Amino acid sequence: MIPHIRTTRQQQVIQEKMLQLPNELLLRIADFSQDEDLPSMRLSCKLLEQNTRKHFTAAFITEITFPASLFGIRRLKEILANPKFGPCVERCMALVDRGPLFNKDKCEALLTEIFFQLSRNGHGFEFGIVYRPHPDDLDFASCEQLLRGSRDFARLMVDAYPSKSPVQCFIVDHRNLSLKHRYTGVYLRDLASRLSPPSHGFAFMHRDVEVRMRDRDENFRGSSMFRLSFSQKGTCIKFDGVERTNCLHLDMMRTTHIKEVQIVNCNISTLALRNLFRSIGSPSWRLEIKNCQFTYRYGWTADNSRRFRNILCASASGLSSCLLSNLTNLTSGPIFTGDFDATGSPQIRNRINALQFLERDFDEPDPDDSD
Repeated sequence: MIPHIRTTRQQQVIQEKMLQLPNELLLRIADFSQDEDLPSMRLSCKLLEQNTRKHFTAAFITEITFPASLFGIRRLKEILANPKFGPCVERCMALVDRGPLFNKDKCEALLTEIFFQLSRNGHGFEFGIVYRPHPDDLDFASCEQLLRGSRDFARLMVDAYPSKSPVQCFIVDHRNLSLKHRYTGVYLRDLASRLSPPSHGFAFMHRDVEVRMRDRDENFRGSSMFRLSFSQKGTCIKFDGVERTNCLHLDMMRTTHIKEVQIVNCNISTLALRNLFRSIGSPSWRLEIKNCQFTYRYGWTADNSRRFRNILCASASGLSSCLLSNLTNLTSGPIFTGDFDATGSPQIRNRINALQFLERDFDEPDPDDSD
């Protein structure tokens, strides 16, 4: 009896150690969860199985620096090998720290085994990379160096996916860093080229790529976040909650695959929209702008109306449908009454030309865009 009791107790201790994650990771998991209730998650960690099934199924903490990365990956591998908890795994997460990537081949081999096991469980799963803040990241050079190293780490993870891996969401969280948006644009372009279906030559299940970032500005509050969605039928890019208009950009991404652009709850300008629309090379795409605010301090003027109309008309030849809803200006309120919803290039162009703007000129020049 005694040996049997000891064996049972040892197994219980092993399971508890496997799933008892540090507070740093719990904070990140709460950040990824819907309720983001960290105290209740810490409390529920006392009941590991209940916590596993209710709040998150499994995650692993890893850093670019050796040997923490291998330790974290091996821990996740042990969890997946557990017949009780392994089939429930739905979310994986990597915590990336500063430093070079060592033992790339060994990491990739372990990740390949992990993704293969996740695929065998028969359900889609999410994978995320979170960047740990560091005092040295205030320096531009450190930001760029960190991004290069983390990009190599992300490439390794993407390359480790099996060909039919049911990855549903790939999240990159930059909110704890002060990265310049141009760095993130290059990073995002690289991920897009690796995650999009044409680069692999086969059809993926629905996949989202979500990037959360904040611009480097002491007066900037909140986080600019934009989300890309790749699917078998098409590609959608969604900008959500972007407060600085210079973050509305696609940089030099592979935009010929984009079929839909959504801009929601953002601060926008005609210049930002013009640059964004020019970078889309798809012959037929859908535009949706909702609950957005132009940032003109001196009201919505006739020049603003002319610029906005010209931008939409220039894009109309490639638009299959266009929805504009609840567009306002910072100081003058709504820029037109009702919603604009049209399909087909001719109808879109005709309705844009006939659109009546609510112009409120405050008799001051607005140093924004130029034709």
